[in-house]
This record gives sequence, C-alpha cells and structure tokens, in this order.
Amino acid sequence: MSGAPQSTEHAKHAQNESPKKERPAKRTMYVFMSVIPVILPKPPVDSSRYNLNSTFDVVVQSETFSLHTTVFTERSEFLRAARKPEWLADNPKKPVDLHDEDAKVFNTYVNCIYFGHEALQQTTDEIEHQSEQDINRRKYERYGTLVGLYQLADKLQDPDTANIAIDEIKRFGDVHKYIGGHATVRSVYDCTPANSPLRRLMCDAWVYSIDEDYLANAKASGGEPFKELPSEFVQDLLVGLYSFKAEARKGQGQLLAAAFSGDPDANEKRDKCHYHWHNDKHPRCVPIPGSE
Repeated sequence: MSGAPQSTEHAKHAQNESPKKERPAKRTMYVFMSVIPVILPKPPVDSSRYNLNSTFDVVVQSETFSLHTTVFTERSEFLRAARKPEWLADNPKKPVDLHDEDAKVFNTYVNCIYFGHEALQQTTDEIEHQSEQDINRRKYERYGTLVGLYQLADKLQDPDTANIAIDEIKRFGDVHKYIGGHATVRSVYDCTPANSPLRRLMCDAWVYSIDEDYLANAKASGGEPFKELPSEFVQDLLVGLYSFKAEARKGQGQLLAAAFSGDPDANEKRDKCHYHWHNDKHPRCVPIPGSE
C-alpha cells in the first residue's frame, strides 16, 4: 500500500450523552446483542461447572448488567476482588461501579465471556455484508470496540479475554486491510503502559504499512503527521522501522511482513503468543521454529 496507513478515522466523534439522573434501567437478560445477533451452536456456559443461581450487578454508564457470579469472578481478578465479603459487608447486593466505561464495549466483553472468540469473529465477518456506504463506518466503530475490549480486559485483569481481543484485532486488520489511525493510536498510548502488547501490535502494523512516500512527506513537512501522534509512539515507530530494515537486510524481515500480509495463516509464521499477555497462569506457547 502507498502513502499513510489506510484507516478510516472519522473527523468528528459523537458526543457522549451526559449521565441520566434517573435510576439506571436494569437488564433482565444476561446477554444482549447491541448490533448484530450472534448465533452459535454451543450454549453460553456449562451449567455443570458453574453455579448459575448466583448473580451480581455491574453498572456501566446508564446500564445495569446482571452477571453470573462464578462465571465472571473466575475470569476477572478485578471482579473477584470486588465481590469479596469485606467489600460487601454493608450491602451484599452492592453493584460493581464501572460507570466510566463504555456500555457497548462492556456488552462485547459479556458476550466474549459467555460465547468466546466465535462471537467476536462472527461480528467482524458480518461487516462485509453491510451496505457499501456503511462499511467504512462499521470498520472504524468495530475496530474501536475491539481496542476498547482489550483495554477493558486489561483493567479487569482478565488475561484470557485480553488475548482473545488482541487476536481478533490482528485478524480484523488482516480481513479488512485496516489498522488504527491517529485517534486510535492516541487512545492506545493514553491508556496502556510502555510494555503493552497492544502498543506492540499497533506499532508493528504501522511499521509494515507506511512506506517511503509517507516518510518523505513527513520529512518535507517538518514532521507534521507525527505531531498528531504520541511522542512515545513516534519513538517506538522509528525504532521499529530501523529494526525492520535491519532484519530485511539480513533476510529476516519476512516474518513481520508475513504477519501483516492478510494471509489467514500469517500468525503461524511467527510466535503465536507474540502479542499475548503472559503470567504464571498464562505461560508462553512453545515458539514455532524460526519464528524468533
């Protein structure tokens, strides 16, 4: 591709409505789809594994989500801590307060917990079935939701969902030839630490997408395009470009190039855990020979 990274970043963003003063409406269902119904062949949760009689509420913006306690506290360390008896002594039914989060993103998180990565994949694939005039808008919105899902999973200390989200962000880029533009990069770098896998993915996508024309134009304009980007991202990008060119000279740059080629098997050409969150409960996968 030529020129700047191809992304449809809307120039104007819808203004968030101020919080309503009335009591939030409570959802009586556990899972609801906000845009496209997801039809999957398997049940949401294994009733033999979880106690589905116990629920708790989470308030997000003006919505109240009723969630199965054991399902969500098993996945999220944040929610598990919020449901500890010492925090509920005064009010056992006290809801978890996430009013600053986006309800649409939290809805996606709920569906991801209940249905797994298939729910994310189906919604991504359904975009191409929209009318042509809606496709670019839907790509922008869906990519933003996936990035928001990763950031929410990071906040809720849920590595499983964070890894599912980043896999789908990567797959979304492959399927739709789409990477995050300036607004998305700013959002990612504002809300993540220096060692974030999401930062690494965003930077790698740009490294492979921008070309000599983009860099020449940036240089000719006194670095004007870079002034809209976080300084940390620009530094990461320049380091990434230098490393990529150095690897290319050694004949090793094909691994990064393959990972962003749109090839369905591209992720198998390098360490499949390269962008995953790892800890004692989530160790790295065995590297693929030649992928490092």
